[in-house]
Amino acid sequence: IVKAIADGSDDAIFAKDNDGRYLLCNQAAAEVMGRPIDDIIGRDDRTLFPSEQADLLMTNDARVRAENTVRTYEESLSTSAGPVVFLATKGPLHDDAGAVIGMFGISRDITERERQHQALQESEATKRLLLESMVDGMFVAQDHRFVFANAALPRMLGRDPEGFAGLPFDAVVAPESLALWNDRFEARVGDGPEPEGHYEVQFLHADGATRLWVDLRASRFEL
Repeated sequence: IVKAIADGSDDAIFAKDNDGRYLLCNQAAAEVMGRPIDDIIGRDDRTLFPSEQADLLMTNDARVRAENTVRTYEESLSTSAGPVVFLATKGPLHDDAGAVIGMFGISRDITERERQHQALQESEATKRLLLESMVDGMFVAQDHRFVFANAALPRMLGRDPEGFAGLPFDAVVAPESLALWNDRFEARVGDGPEPEGHYEVQFLHADGATRLWVDLRASRFEL
C-alpha cells in the first residue's frame, strides 16, 4: 500500500539511511534524478547531483537526523527537466527502539510559484523605482489621513518622508482649503457618484507659514 501511494504521487518521495544512501524512492524522485529507481537505491547524493547541491542536501538531511525533528527546506536542484526549486519536508526514520536510523523526505516542485513570486517582486521594485523618480507628489488617503506618499510630496513640503504617512489632513492641508478638501474626500469615499477630481488646494509647508498651491488630480481608489 505504501509503495502504491508513493508511486501514485507527483511529489518526489524518498528515504535514506544514516550514511545518506537511498533506501527508497518513488518514480517521481527517479524522474527528478533522471535515473531508474534500481540505479538510485544504495547511492548517496554525491553520485546523483552536482557537488554543491549534494552538500546542501546532505547537510539538511544531517540536521534532521541530529535534531530528530521534521524540517522544511527550499532546495534548488539540477534535474533531468532543468533547474527546479523544491519545497522539501524531511523527518527522521526510527527503529523499533526509537533510535534514528535514517530520514525520509517529500519534495514538491514549486518552481512556478517561485517564478511568480520573483516576477511580483520585480514588478513591485519597478513600481517603487517609478514612484521614487516621479517629480510630482503622489499619495493615498484613508480615514482622513495620508497613508502613503511617494518621496516627492513630503520633500515638496519640507517634511521627512519617513514620518509623512499617518499625518491627518489638517497637518498638511491649509485651513483655507480644508473644507473643500474634506467635502471632496467624503464624496469620493462614499457610495455616490465620484466628484470632480481636478481642483486646486493649498498645502502647508513644514515651516508652518508657507502655503503651496497644488494642482490636484484625485480619483477613487478601490482594492
